[in-house]
Amino acid sequence: MTAGGFLAIGAEEAGKAAVKGEEVAIGGTISCTYCTFAHAGKLCPEGCCLSCIKAGDPVLFTGADGTQYLLLAKQMHKPVITTKRSKLVGVPVRVKGVLARGKGVQVIFVEDITKAG
Repeated sequence: MTAGGFLAIGAEEAGKAAVKGEEVAIGGTISCTYCTFAHAGKLCPEGCCLSCIKAGDPVLFTGADGTQYLLLAKQMHKPVITTKRSKLVGVPVRVKGVLARGKGVQVIFVEDITKAG
């Protein structure tokens, strides 16, 4: 069904769209894009990146090898950093999900995030 020339699908149906890519499990650290790029090479004060993420900054994941990825929730319209996961920002973690590559951008659609170790 179309509405005004756009395909109209329900939010629930859209949120279940299959994500295509490579299944991965990568160790690294979650941060915000602002601090990572504005203060390159410096650690953020505790809680800073979480505040940036809550303010709407994209969630960035830097793998142990230095490769950077944007993190998105596997289900549309859901936050990747939930209250439960907020304690995992800035500490070593393992991210499990689906890796998708675009033109110059790599994204992991997150299934799970666990504290490393």
